[in-house]
Amino acid sequence: MSVALPNFASNSQVGVHNDDIHVVNSTKQSRCLCQPRAMLLQKDLSAWHSTWFLAWHGTCCSCIKSVGRSSGVGMDLNLKGKVAMVAAASSGLGLATAEELAKEGCRLSICGRDPGRLHGAVDRLRKKGAEVVARATDVTDCADAEAWVAETAERLRGIDILVTNCGGVSAGPPSAMTPKDFEDAVQRVLLPSINLVTAALPHLRRSSAGRILMLASEAIVRTPVHFALSGVARAGLVPYCHTLVQELAGESVTINVLAPGAHSTAIHETNRRGSHAAAIHALEDRTPAGRLGDPSEFAAVAAFLASPRASYVSGQLIVIDGGLSATV
Repeated sequence: MSVALPNFASNSQVGVHNDDIHVVNSTKQSRCLCQPRAMLLQKDLSAWHSTWFLAWHGTCCSCIKSVGRSSGVGMDLNLKGKVAMVAAASSGLGLATAEELAKEGCRLSICGRDPGRLHGAVDRLRKKGAEVVARATDVTDCADAEAWVAETAERLRGIDILVTNCGGVSAGPPSAMTPKDFEDAVQRVLLPSINLVTAALPHLRRSSAGRILMLASEAIVRTPVHFALSGVARAGLVPYCHTLVQELAGESVTINVLAPGAHSTAIHETNRRGSHAAAIHALEDRTPAGRLGDPSEFAAVAAFLASPRASYVSGQLIVIDGGLSATV
């Protein structure tokens, strides 16, 4: 089958809707300097649906929101009715992941330390039609985290997906850190994730498609000098994941580690407007994609890995950073 590529005007961006392609006028976005470039166009004629896919390169965060998944394009990930636990989901990548899973039909259990922000996240999700329960939980407190798991399994009658996610640690060069600093970092970002998996694993093993996604950081593969604590503490998730995959061989549970780079979350946007503006712009310049990631892009990867369609993907470290730490 031959496919004719549309003729894109230089001042337009592409919108993808259902089974067609059309051009959306973007002349009002006078500050947007990105030029969409069609890299690949193909027709997916699977039994599930018929959708056009357009691979993109070099778009900015404002444009990415108007294309791809946000315009309603997507495949059925077979997640409807699955029970998904998402830790630290009151904001940032955790909230974006919860929103994406809800969009795919998951029933959600989310947690966060701040009851006010958690309540706001629940309202936001429910306004979009999500079925969600929430519990104010400090995942660094083992007993508190285990109680969240037990409550979720009881209220939602099982657990199919677990997304572990923890807060940050102090920044600084390794020579400025004490052994106690490294010990505290492990307590804050490594052990809570392992504890959540340990608590949820009996429920996940009973699922027909158990999924474990452990959020780490790009710092475990490309560690800037001031991210010593984060890199060292989060790196332990990789061998933990690899050994757990071997232990669960032959079962229907997959485990993967996601390592996000910088995304346009609230903290990065605050930094962009403050004293760290130059550092944010320099990071964008170094990133092959030319921008920070949009949280929805990270969430789309997470949703796929959480789905039955990713049943053959396990034991992997998946970096989502716009090509900054490219290894191929």
